[in-house]
Amino acid sequence: MNTRGRKSGIVVAGAAAACVALAGCVQTSAPVTQVNTKDILNRQAALAAECRLLALAYEKALEIEKANGTIVEGCPGYENVPVVTNQFTQASSFSRAASASLPLDASAKGPAATRIFQRMISRGTPAGIAEQLTTTPEFAAAVKAARRA
Repeated sequence: MNTRGRKSGIVVAGAAAACVALAGCVQTSAPVTQVNTKDILNRQAALAAECRLLALAYEKALEIEKANGTIVEGCPGYENVPVVTNQFTQASSFSRAASASLPLDASAKGPAATRIFQRMISRGTPAGIAEQLTTTPEFAAAVKAARRA
């Protein structure tokens, strides 16, 4: 009997167990491709454009009420803005976002416009402000950048 095969079988079995434990490790024969720099740059541009829109939403919300920092959470320049949230406010924000009606002129811009509009509301932007922002150049830029990402 070949003991070398057994030893390598143990190593392979151990690697397979580790692979299963990682819950994302999938054996594939597909070649590893290089990262597409253009895709990364497009995604960064989309995030920057959406952050500019969210910053505008935050400023408008501050004009009428005490705005929650979740609107601009993760956006550069707003690292020190207090974020006050809990499970209940997050759940209600997602519910409001899902049920919010996108203005017709914005819905004509496609699924990216819908996603951005709903994301504004789920981050805590009041629906009235989110609707107003759909007519701004910042919203158009965020939609355009999101389509490329």
